[in-house]
Amino acid sequence: MSPEAPAPACPPSPNPTGGGRPPGDGARRHAIFLAFARATPPPPAAGLAPFLTSDADWASAERALVTLLAEEPDDAPARRLLLALAQLDPARVAALRHPPAPLLAVAAEARLLAGDPTAAEILLAAGRARAPADPGLRLRAAMLAARFGDPAEAVAALRSWAPSEDGEGDAAIAYTLDALLARGAGAAAIAVLHGPAARGRPGLRRRFVEAGLDAFRRSLNDAPDLVLLEAIASAAADLAATLPPALLAEIARLAESMDRGDLLDRLAAPLVEVLDATDPPPPWLAAAAAALTGGEPLPLDGAALTQRGLALHAAGRLARAGLCFALALRLAPDDPAIRLNAGFAAAAAGRREEAVAAFAGVAGTAEEGRMRRLAWPVAARTGGIPWPYAPPDPTVVPPLPPGAAEWPLVTIITPTLNAGRWLEEAILSVLHQGYPRLQYVIVDGGSTDATPAILARHRAAIDTVIVEPDNGQAEALNKGLARVRGELVGWLNADDMLAPGALHAAAAAWLAEPETADILHGPCIVHRDRAPTALQAPRLAPGEFTVEALSDVFGRWMDGAFFLQPEALFTRRLLEALGGRVDEGLHYAFDYAFWLAAARHGARPRRVDWPIAFYRLRQGQKTGNRTASVMEQLTVRDRWMRPAPSPERHRTIVARLRAAFGDPAGAGPTRLVLFDPRLPRTPAATRALAHASATLEAAGVTLQAVHAADLVPPEADIVLRVLRAHDGPDWAAPLRGRFHGPLAGWFVEPDRDPFANAALAKLVDLAVPASAEAAPVLANDLAVLLPPSPAVPGWPEAPGSLAAALAAIVGSMRALAGEPAGPCRSGPGDTPRPAEVAGEGTGPIC
Repeated sequence: MSPEAPAPACPPSPNPTGGGRPPGDGARRHAIFLAFARATPPPPAAGLAPFLTSDADWASAERALVTLLAEEPDDAPARRLLLALAQLDPARVAALRHPPAPLLAVAAEARLLAGDPTAAEILLAAGRARAPADPGLRLRAAMLAARFGDPAEAVAALRSWAPSEDGEGDAAIAYTLDALLARGAGAAAIAVLHGPAARGRPGLRRRFVEAGLDAFRRSLNDAPDLVLLEAIASAAADLAATLPPALLAEIARLAESMDRGDLLDRLAAPLVEVLDATDPPPPWLAAAAAALTGGEPLPLDGAALTQRGLALHAAGRLARAGLCFALALRLAPDDPAIRLNAGFAAAAAGRREEAVAAFAGVAGTAEEGRMRRLAWPVAARTGGIPWPYAPPDPTVVPPLPPGAAEWPLVTIITPTLNAGRWLEEAILSVLHQGYPRLQYVIVDGGSTDATPAILARHRAAIDTVIVEPDNGQAEALNKGLARVRGELVGWLNADDMLAPGALHAAAAAWLAEPETADILHGPCIVHRDRAPTALQAPRLAPGEFTVEALSDVFGRWMDGAFFLQPEALFTRRLLEALGGRVDEGLHYAFDYAFWLAAARHGARPRRVDWPIAFYRLRQGQKTGNRTASVMEQLTVRDRWMRPAPSPERHRTIVARLRAAFGDPAGAGPTRLVLFDPRLPRTPAATRALAHASATLEAAGVTLQAVHAADLVPPEADIVLRVLRAHDGPDWAAPLRGRFHGPLAGWFVEPDRDPFANAALAKLVDLAVPASAEAAPVLANDLAVLLPPSPAVPGWPEAPGSLAAALAAIVGSMRALAGEPAGPCRSGPGDTPRPAEVAGEGTGPIC
């Protein structure tokens, strides 16, 4: 400090000209400069002007600067003085000998910010002369170049700047970014943002986003600076947790307007990462998701995001819809429709790995209520044209597996007859696969609708077209199978479709293990005119593809445990091993017969983690006759193996019957209860029951008829429940709660609803069909099947018929109780033979 007493910051000058100074005047001015530098708040720089009128005055100022640098704990006072001096006369400051280069850099920045680039350049030149490598000088040089010079020089000047923890230089870098963007030098601004000067500085990234948006909007008047928009989106993604939702929404709007769905994906990536790693999601994520999906705030759950995604998809805003689906997948990963939405959206955008990951989790079955949330796949790069009218994004084609030289030849066969309403979609779904090695065969049985015109339109792309009469779909298919050249084979009905990318996915899966994969299957989506209604996506464990499992028609087959037909391809090797043909004697179930033969051969299925087919439901389709279809399927099944209880279950039922009938020389009659909820209460019914009771009593059986489960006496030995197709299951639990003996079911409506009758047969120990034709429906792994006993619908008027029917049923039970305790009859060796028809052999049918 000066030995003189502090003077006012800017006292009147005793000698403005600087000449003839009284003794001690230099020291007084030195004190004035010190006081100015230390004043809080600092007075205006103009107050120093009267004291800087001569070289001696400037020498005093420089001495004060040296004093401040030597005595003050930081350089703030010295900086304050130098900034004031530079404001008054930058050239005199540049001529001073003692100001260090960092202070000159600060002064240059101040002059630049004040709009005086000439002064800034003078000060920078002085600093560079003293310390050419000083980073602070280079930082201010970058500011000057960004505002008035070559943008490339600004980028180069900042390469050596390393930001400090206290944020020194951030304001200068922000100025540089603003200046570059204001001049339209987006590339230079991006280089600064990605360089060391801005690394790890979220404040600078936000400044870049805000200024960059203004610059990008200005570029729209000429040529949109899409490189700048990409950099803005990347910076915004890094700041997603802290950036105001309005900014995110604006970036998303611009990205969508430029048809840059990839930038929307980039913005959404941090949200997806957080959802993958954090539960529950942080509070900011809901607002960010709403901003990016283009709507009002919404609950952060899979259903809400899916509904918004479906609305966006319907409006053709596919990128935002895909974003909704991707977020929904993280919140509801077990929902198959949500998984399919995310997979199809990723595939449409060309993100194959993401699509595979989404599709890999699609398994099991789903009904219409859930599948309503599935959007039909579209081709994003062709304006949202629905599949199959435009090919998928070619970038979703998987690479050839290591060691594979080329894709395998695939043969697809389409049999058709008067299916012109749907045929073109089937054809396009094959041709738009873009598969490089395809043999496509269409066999037309002589259609008279639009089919000939459709075939003519696509003839050049179809290998073989056969047009001639046939005796049905199986014969038409065999005509195609006789021409197979492909290593992989499939047939596609004229009203079904392959899914986008299906053939490449299946072929890649086969190439990964060509020696061990005989059947390739993937998810199949059931739909009505492109409105999804159900899903079939089994995931078979090793050893599950067996004749025994396939024979469970009303269980595992109907429950979707196996693939059907359009979503499966098989090897030519397997086809040849099975004779190269399907059974032309079958109208409905020739595909089911083919799978049974494949299972007996030991075929090995392999799941493909990609949707393979769309199965259409429509009026008038052949399989719409469910009863006829399933009855033929049961006929086919019984050629191979009719379901029957396990040996343990069979022994349990036989033991219960033996206990019910007692010792053959027993002391009392067997008590049989006839349980019929529709038990007639007429005189004729009473007479019929009396006649039946007398008939059975002669055989050592007493008969009691009841119409409700709570009237069944617990001490009864056997209960015979009269069952009609739609009786439902509710009666079983109350009855089982009070009665623990053998429960038989007499199925008196054999021609009604085989599905309902089959379900009822699972509730009893013994199943009595009313006709031999109904027996296959009742066969299952829980109930022993007894020989048929015709229903007596008019038994009150025909009492002898009821007595005879009940006597026959009791006789069958007695025969079963007297047989060895082993399982029911089977053929030679370990191959179960077809079940015996009524009247053949002795004992129960299994």
